Amino acid sequence: MTRVVTNAMTKVLTNLLTKAISKVVTNVLTNVLTKHLTKVLTNAMTNVLTNVLTKHLTKVLTNAMTNVLTNVLTNVLTNVLTNALTKVLTRVLTNVLTKVLTNVLTNVLTKVVTKHPTS
Repeated sequence: MTRVVTNAMTKVLTNLLTKAISKVVTNVLTNVLTKHLTKVLTNAMTNVLTNVLTKHLTKVLTNAMTNVLTNVLTNVLTNVLTNALTKVLTRVLTNVLTKVLTNVLTNVLTKVVTKHPTS
């Protein structure tokens, strides 16, 4: 009879302890792993995304801004300088040529008329 009771008690206690230990271990592991893995994965993903996005966005934005600024500055400077230089050179050359040609023609005509009077 002692053997039957011992066996029965062993089975009952084994089942109870297995369930209790299983539940405790499951809860502990769940809590520890959840907190730990969440933290680890959050940090890892943060680092990965930060590095990837930083490098990628820096490269993309640098290229984009370089292209935009190059195009804008090239177009603006080309247009501004072309217009400015065209206007300035046109005025300068017009004034210079007008004055030079006026002086030259006046001098030449004065000399011709003086040397060969018509009357």
